[in-house]
Amino acid sequence: VCIPDIMLSKVCCLGAGYVGGSTLSIIAHYCPEIQVTVVDTCDEQIKMWNSDTLPIYEPGLDEIVKLHRGKNLHFSSDIDKAIDEAEMIFISVNTPTKNWGLGKGRATDLTNLEAAARRIAKVSRQPKVIVEKSTVPVKAAETTSTILQFEAKSRRNISSLTITTNNNDNKLNEFVVLSNPEFLAEGTAVNDLCNPDRILIGGDSHSSSGKLAIEISINAISAICEQTSADIKEVSKAIGADHRIGPYFLNASLGFGGSCFRKDILSLMYISETLNLPEVASYCLNLHFINAFFTCIHIIIVFFSLKNIRDSPVIPLCNQLLQEQAELAIYDPKALHKQIESDLLINNNKDSFSQFVHICSTPEEAVTNAYAILICTDWKCFQEYDYAKFYRLMTKPARIFDGRIILNHKQLSQIGFIVEAIGIASESFTMNGYVE
Repeated sequence: VCIPDIMLSKVCCLGAGYVGGSTLSIIAHYCPEIQVTVVDTCDEQIKMWNSDTLPIYEPGLDEIVKLHRGKNLHFSSDIDKAIDEAEMIFISVNTPTKNWGLGKGRATDLTNLEAAARRIAKVSRQPKVIVEKSTVPVKAAETTSTILQFEAKSRRNISSLTITTNNNDNKLNEFVVLSNPEFLAEGTAVNDLCNPDRILIGGDSHSSSGKLAIEISINAISAICEQTSADIKEVSKAIGADHRIGPYFLNASLGFGGSCFRKDILSLMYISETLNLPEVASYCLNLHFINAFFTCIHIIIVFFSLKNIRDSPVIPLCNQLLQEQAELAIYDPKALHKQIESDLLINNNKDSFSQFVHICSTPEEAVTNAYAILICTDWKCFQEYDYAKFYRLMTKPARIFDGRIILNHKQLSQIGFIVEAIGIASESFTMNGYVE
């Protein structure tokens, strides 16, 4: 790749979400000589990044942001100014699964990525290095390059503009488009950024998400590589460098969550179908269905917490229970109440929400008169609560569903709880004959 001979002093990121905000904060931390600006079209999101309550929770992130904010780390709504001044621009916009048109429910929606590329082309007045951080399918960098080329020509009347993605052109390039996929795990993002298993320039992260979902066959990825001129050895090496593919990420749980896991599997399905690889598409579809199986456990949720509520498997579980007219008392020490309400309101009307959903300020409030407790994340605080006290407050028989297998089940049974856990027969933990 021929990169313009520029002195890097200013970097910006389009998209102040989970990936953009955390990644650029770490860049600011390790590169104090570089001015880092994170911009977003959502003014509320920017206000939160500039406040004492960040829009996301990651251990250690709050301290890093507060240390550098206002010095070499800035959060702004002035997108054009940030684009114009930066020598390197990260694109970290939302790329959800399409919910309309061709590929609906499977293909990746690149609307936001394309809009970002058009805006960069419109505003830029000097050479830029464009880095795609968003989760994108194969060939997306070429799409971005094409948009930059034609938008720049039409808007700025440039007769000849060179855009490169991966060639040996030695001419000075106006834009260089690179792909630098993220491999962050929610709850350990700061550590993942500071101590990465690998850093990739180019390629895509779909195969890693597929392997994380359930040890996806390398033969499926191989077939896709053959159709797209990718090197299966390089892809295998990139996937294998991820520590999460080991035992740590193969523990049983409620199912895979996060915005990227789910949509990456769906995107792999769609890519496989468009490349006329129906067997591979079917394999990926099975991964999606396996995850869906775990989101339909019929117990009453009265208590849960999420690392990042976005696309969490708990959300469809809550919606399923609400359809059964279950009453939910929700306690989350980190997620914002507005965020919880927003995600649960997507498939529920306001009247039913206010009638059946209660967002609580303390765990004691949540468990009072409740029938069951559902643990949805492996935070240490959930291991340290006084469950004997909770038991006294609950309706009997009282149940605990351990969705992360982090609690002392024997001790809970001795207190009187009926304990159930993912992947473990409930009879092992029940007492007093309460077995269903």
